[in-house]
Amino acid sequence: INVGDVTGDGLNDILLGADQLYLHLPGHQAEVYLLPGPAVTAVLPNNGLTLTGEPEDSAGQSLGGPLDFNGDGVGDVLIGQPALMGTSGGGASVLFGPVDADSSLADVDVRFVGDVPGHGQGRSVAGVPDINGDGMDEVLVGQSGGQDWGDGAYGAVLFLGRTSPGE
Repeated sequence: INVGDVTGDGLNDILLGADQLYLHLPGHQAEVYLLPGPAVTAVLPNNGLTLTGEPEDSAGQSLGGPLDFNGDGVGDVLIGQPALMGTSGGGASVLFGPVDADSSLADVDVRFVGDVPGHGQGRSVAGVPDINGDGMDEVLVGQSGGQDWGDGAYGAVLFLGRTSPGE
């Protein structure tokens, strides 16, 4: 997915998710690859940055962008983690740009955590242009299912942009 410029070099960057990597390579976590622009051809993971997920979090199953969640003029990275923390409550994470080194998704700037097992929060994510006029983009985090909503219920939660890290 094209996420705009998250590395701060003035060129659009690309995110690729490998959310099931741990199933195929024992001892590995899910990974998201950030390919700095211009990405004409790339051999992964040698030609980009690696954002390593947490144990069995399915990081990268969904990716969102472009967005500037903290309003600093530099693109940020949005990654869905529908099995975050070993639950099906799931979540999503934002890394404030510029992103210029390999990192772990355990050390993100903002994390949204689903609190009800079965919701699968983070199965879909999207950056939303600023809707409340504060100069910061918003994040939309989709969730599939949820026992307290009834069988087959789906929904999404909109989080307004913020300048400080946290949950």
